[in-house]
Amino acid sequence: MRNCRTEVSFLNRQVERYGTPGSVRIDVFHRVAKVAYDYKFVRQPPGLLSGQIQRIQAHGPQHIRVIEVNP
Repeated sequence: MRNCRTEVSFLNRQVERYGTPGSVRIDVFHRVAKVAYDYKFVRQPPGLLSGQIQRIQAHGPQHIRVIEVNP
């Protein structure tokens, strides 16, 4: 998929190395649309908690949208 990156970590709106303390890791990030896709393998969606959404929005790129994916 074009313009997508997988397993990208952010801290204070900057891309960081994997495992940086305090960072959030986005499963799939679409750079152009500024969408974070968070995959949750759960039997009873939703599995994405509001606190995690807030952390992604606080540390990821500005105006990022977070979408839970339940494969």
